[in-house]
Amino acid sequence: MLYLLAYVSRRRYFGEKTALYFAWLGFYTSMLSLPAAVGVLTTLYGLIGMTSNTPTVEICDRNIAGNIIMCPACNKTCPYDYLRNQCTFSMDVVYPEYEARATVYRLNPVTMLCLVVCSVFAIISYRIISVGWLSRSPQWRSHAHIATAITASLLNLVIILLMNKIAYTSDFIPRFLYRVLHSPDYSLRGFINFTLSSFDTSDFDNETRPDNSTLDGVPVRECRYKGFREPPGSNNEYLPTLTYWHIFAARLIFVVIFEVRILLRL
Repeated sequence: MLYLLAYVSRRRYFGEKTALYFAWLGFYTSMLSLPAAVGVLTTLYGLIGMTSNTPTVEICDRNIAGNIIMCPACNKTCPYDYLRNQCTFSMDVVYPEYEARATVYRLNPVTMLCLVVCSVFAIISYRIISVGWLSRSPQWRSHAHIATAITASLLNLVIILLMNKIAYTSDFIPRFLYRVLHSPDYSLRGFINFTLSSFDTSDFDNETRPDNSTLDGVPVRECRYKGFREPPGSNNEYLPTLTYWHIFAARLIFVVIFEVRILLRL
C-alpha cells in the first residue's frame, strides 16, 4: 500500500511523466536483482577457483612458470617482464596506430559510463523505431513471416560471428588439444609453457629493440611470447609449428560445425 501511495504522491506533485519515470526506474532496478546476484556468484566462483585452476597456479608460482621472462608488449618503450606479474591483472595491448596518437594515458570513468549508456540507448531506440515503423506499414503487417525470417537470419549471423570469436580468440580449443594430444595425465599441467614460444633478443632490429635490454640488472638473452612458432636456431626459425596447424584446423572445424548446425535450423 505504501509502495503505491509513493507513486500517487509523486503524480500529484510532479505530474504523470515524473511518476511514470519513477515507476519505470523501480521496475528496471528490481529486474537487475537477478543479474546482480548472478554476477556476484560468478565473481565468488572465480575467486574460489583461482587456487584450483592449473594455468593460474603456474603463472603465479615463480617455481613453475612465474619466472619466465616475457617479451615486451610494444616496441621500444615496453620493458621485459616476468610472467608472474600478470597473475593479478592483465592489460590489453594497445594497437600501434592508436598508441602513436595518444599523448596522455589515464582511466576515464566518463568514457566507461558513456559506453554503457550509449549501448542501452541504442537498443531502446532501435526497438522503439522498429516497432513504430512496422506498425504503420500495412505491407509489413501482411508479411510478418518474412520479417521474422530475416530477423532470424540476422540472429544466426550474429551467432556465427560469436562462434568465430570464441574459436579464434579463446583458449578452449588449445586447452582441449593439449589435454588430448600432449598431456600425459589429461590435465593442464604444463599448458602455459606449451603455449609460449622462444625469441632470441639479438634478433630485434633497431626499430623494435626495447630501450632497456635488462631485467633486474641482468641482460636478457631470450624471452618468451604467446604463440606456436619454431625456436631460434632451428631450420624453420620462427615459422608456425605443426601444433599451430593442428589448432588452426580444429578451430576451423569448430566454426564449420556450428555453421552447419545453424543452417539446418533455418
